[in-house]
Amino acid sequence: APSPMLLLGIGYLFDTVPPLPSFWLVLVNPRVHIPTGDVFRIHDSLYEAGPPPMEGIPSHWDFEDFHVFLLGKSNDLTKCAAELTDLIHLALESLRAIGCKDADMSGSGSTCWGLFETEHSAKRAAEKVARDHPEWWVRATPVS
Repeated sequence: APSPMLLLGIGYLFDTVPPLPSFWLVLVNPRVHIPTGDVFRIHDSLYEAGPPPMEGIPSHWDFEDFHVFLLGKSNDLTKCAAELTDLIHLALESLRAIGCKDADMSGSGSTCWGLFETEHSAKRAAEKVARDHPEWWVRATPVS
């Protein structure tokens, strides 16, 4: 059966993690195409090459443990993609303004995610973002 993985660097460093706690994501795509090559060219000009350190992965976590673990992580490509379009910052600000626990961009863009503990809070947040930005693709989805 598939199990969750922690991927670091450009996805070539990975490790298994314990089963994820139940939580919800609100996914937001501002419908802007961001060429991956352009994102990585900016990345390579800003960051030194080299594998990131693998940090200790807990053997078990509840939602709060998972949230705290995520707070210490970031997607370096978020800053790079935001150099190409202001919509990345706008999507992340929209998610943060509605009370997500954490938010970042997925991969090299342009989909962003916001972390929510409950279905109710995620669906309410997704409805608000979709109402405020009807041109965006917005979905609340469970992860468990």
